Amino acid sequence: MKYFLAHNEIDVFHYGGLTEEQVVETGQPHLEFFDELGELKERLSFFNVEYATESNEELLSDGEPIEPEII
Repeated sequence: MKYFLAHNEIDVFHYGGLTEEQVVETGQPHLEFFDELGELKERLSFFNVEYATESNEELLSDGEPIEPEII
């Protein structure tokens, strides 16, 4: 498994793991790849970003699905 970090050096940091056949596309100006998870964590630390293992859904809703709001 390889790891990626897509970022703008300011406030957007998208990262995760990739299998051999996966492709990453991003609108961020920087896309970096790492062979080891430790390297990704070290790079995030450089930007004072804490590595999180939770998904965005888990972080936003305590694991419960987010229901769309009807207006």
